[in-house]
Amino acid sequence: MGVKKYKIEKNTKGIAPIGRCIRAYAEWVLNDTPFLNTVEESSRVLRLISALYNSSKSGKKEQIEKL
Repeated sequence: MGVKKYKIEKNTKGIAPIGRCIRAYAEWVLNDTPFLNTVEESSRVLRLISALYNSSKSGKKEQIEKL
């Protein structure tokens, strides 16, 4: 349907973290290999970052559930 096939090189060049992320994403989509982070792990980090921002705005401690 007009979609090109691309060969994924093992040593993706460029900015290392971005290259690893792109390679991991492609492996996830093409080969069902687990992605670098699970939704649960990412959610914990986002809750923590959100609490830090809110605390910096209010100047007060923020309650977060146990990580």
